[in-house]
Amino acid sequence: MIISKPLFRNYTPIANQVLTSMLQNRPFDAVLAGSVATSNSWTTEAVSEVLRSVSRFFFQSPRSIGRQKGFRHRSPLKQRNLKEESDRFSNGVLVLGPAAHRDPHKVNLGLDRAIEFYYWVETHFGFSHNETTCREMACVLARGSRLKALWDFVGDMSRRDRGGLVTTATVTCLIKVLGEEG
Repeated sequence: MIISKPLFRNYTPIANQVLTSMLQNRPFDAVLAGSVATSNSWTTEAVSEVLRSVSRFFFQSPRSIGRQKGFRHRSPLKQRNLKEESDRFSNGVLVLGPAAHRDPHKVNLGLDRAIEFYYWVETHFGFSHNETTCREMACVLARGSRLKALWDFVGDMSRRDRGGLVTTATVTCLIKVLGEEG
C-alpha cells in the first residue's frame, strides 16, 4: 500500500480529512461527520486551517512557480494579444492581476465547498464561529472575487452575536485582501 504524504506537515488530521473531501468534491455527509469525530475536535484553529487552505489548493494558478515541475525559477511569459485585450477592455471584461490565470471552475468549486464547510461545521457539530473564523471565511470569498457573496456574508455575520463577529480588524483584513487581488 502506498501511503501518500500529508497535504501539509502542520495540518491536523481533522483538517486533512475535510480538505481531502473538498478536493475530491465529495459531499459533507454523515459518513464524513462520523469519521471526523466529535464536536470537541473542532477548534477555531482547525476551522481556520481548513478555510485558509482553500485558497492554496483551489485558487493557485497552474502557472504559479510552486506548481511548476523541473528547474525553472520563474513563470513562463505569456504572449499578449493586444487586440483581444483592447476588445475586452472596451467591453469591461479585462481581468488582470492574480486572478488572470486561475481556472474559474476550480475557483468556483473551492468557494462553494468553503461556504458549505463553514455552515456544515456549524450545523452538524454545533460549532459557534468567532471573529477569527468569520474573518477567514470572508477572506476566502474576497480572494475568490465573489463580492456579492462576500457582502451578504459580512452582512449576515454582523447581525449575529450582537455584531461581535465582524470587527474593525476583519474589515481592515478584507480591505488588504481586496487590494492585493486588484
